[in-house]
Amino acid sequence: MDIENTKDLRTWIDRGIVSDDEVVYIDIIIKAFSEYMTAVDPEYQYNKTFLKDFIPAFILSNKMLNTKKVFLDKLIDSLQEYKENLRIEIDNAWVYEQKGGEDRVVLSNVFSKSKVNSGKIYYQIKYAGACSFVLAGNIKIEELEKGIDNKIEEVVDLFLDRFSENDEK
Repeated sequence: MDIENTKDLRTWIDRGIVSDDEVVYIDIIIKAFSEYMTAVDPEYQYNKTFLKDFIPAFILSNKMLNTKKVFLDKLIDSLQEYKENLRIEIDNAWVYEQKGGEDRVVLSNVFSKSKVNSGKIYYQIKYAGACSFVLAGNIKIEELEKGIDNKIEEVVDLFLDRFSENDEK
């Protein structure tokens, strides 16, 4: 697993979903920072409108990455007995695997804003035990919000079916 170079972003995401008041402050801070960069560094390659254009996606990504991390955590808990042979990726953003007996969840150094903010969770579960297989699919966020435990159960059932199919070979 690569070194996680997104620790500050991860810390911000782990704090939880941004409140409406925080959105206002983030907007002010980013705009002020852009103006500051333009004022003190004439070589600054972006005008002050550049960073503020990312604010809505930044806020939405916070919400989506939080929701998807909850899904990942519950999925890991539901697959406890298999986890030493698992690698789980959510949207190519969150990655889980066990390294040296330790569980590791990292936020990827590079991920797609459009995939993370798409309104779906794209999951990929790679199992590399006695039998190896990959299970991939997607779930609409609105379905997840109606019942995350039901969706976790569906994915676990798919995993167990695939495990049984491959174990019999």
